[in-house]
Amino acid sequence: LTESVMLAMGGGALGVMLAYVTHRVILAFEPGIIPRAEELALDTWALAFAVVVSLLTGLLFGLAPAFHGSRVDLQTSLKQGGSRGMTVGRGQNRTHAVLVTLQLGLATMLLCGAGLLVRSMLELRKVDPGFSPGGTLAARFFLDERRYDSADKLRQYFLDLGHRLRALPGVQNVGATSALPMDPVGVNYDLPYRLVGQEDLTTEELPEADFRVVTPGYFETIGVPLITGRMLNEFDRPETPLVALVNQAMARQVWPNRDPVGERFETPSTDWHWFEVVGVVGDTRYYGLDSDPRPESYVAHAQVPHHR
Repeated sequence: LTESVMLAMGGGALGVMLAYVTHRVILAFEPGIIPRAEELALDTWALAFAVVVSLLTGLLFGLAPAFHGSRVDLQTSLKQGGSRGMTVGRGQNRTHAVLVTLQLGLATMLLCGAGLLVRSMLELRKVDPGFSPGGTLAARFFLDERRYDSADKLRQYFLDLGHRLRALPGVQNVGATSALPMDPVGVNYDLPYRLVGQEDLTTEELPEADFRVVTPGYFETIGVPLITGRMLNEFDRPETPLVALVNQAMARQVWPNRDPVGERFETPSTDWHWFEVVGVVGDTRYYGLDSDPRPESYVAHAQVPHHR
């Protein structure tokens, strides 16, 4: 009983330590992946629960063999001699053999599952995400809609923010977007688009592409390459013609075997507007390393500031 309680309490202490370390790792490597994860903590109630469960586990599994042993009549067993002892021994051996077999089977299953998991992780590490996360820092901004209630205020806020961040020591590039790659918290617009000559098609008949809003410098900041054409810049303003970038997946799907720069497409970002393609950027795996790149279009925040 003492041995079982000590083992159970030791396991409970290790479980608490593992929970603490795991919580810190999750927050450090993937903030936002679990809603309200930053509110989780090992408080007094959590520690009390661990202590009670560990103690009850030790008592239960310590008392079970004690009760079993208390039912054995040692005097009768000694008088009956070897044949009786051999019979009991064979029964116990069969039980032990079954338990050992089950334990080995479960251990083999866990080992195979762990091996497959490690192999999958190694294979995923070889996949190119389409961007370079090294040396970058991301932050989310939630603006007060009552204070920033106009397109001009939204444009000016991100313009001033970019200037202030670029003035910080060590900062090389700054950019903003409505949705970061592989970020569960973001605004992804899956919008239909219409090409020239498709004005008669209904919305249900049109193909769809992911629609994102970015500021100048965004692609340079996360390391997405420019394939052809130009990037969005500070000269793309509200008074200039609407322009957009597309990724390679959309270029292959919509304009195969030709340069899409100069082509036009229409989306209902607020109302139906025509955008001219000024460049093609590399594909990005926005939804995870195990998902193929989807058709994507990017527009300038200065021209479409209401998409945050």
